[in-house]
Amino acid sequence: MRNVSTVLWFLAGWSGAGLVVGFLALPTSIALLGGLAAAALVRWEPSGRLWGTTQRRVRPIEEVAAELDAQAGTAATPARERFPG
Repeated sequence: MRNVSTVLWFLAGWSGAGLVVGFLALPTSIALLGGLAAAALVRWEPSGRLWGTTQRRVRPIEEVAAELDAQAGTAATPARERFPG
């Protein structure tokens, strides 16, 4: 998905920069820099919002089972005992 997005943003940046370069009557090769800048920003996005920076972690089944047992134990108490009043 990241590769497809990079290519699409490169094309969008190149087109947008080409529009600006055309209006300003600059050399057309400068428009390529706009596409490269947009693609680089999407590919190596510094904020981590697009692709996420968290990694998946494999947990042993015993750990998951113990967590579920603990959650079931707290959820089994009636509401009156948890919230006096």
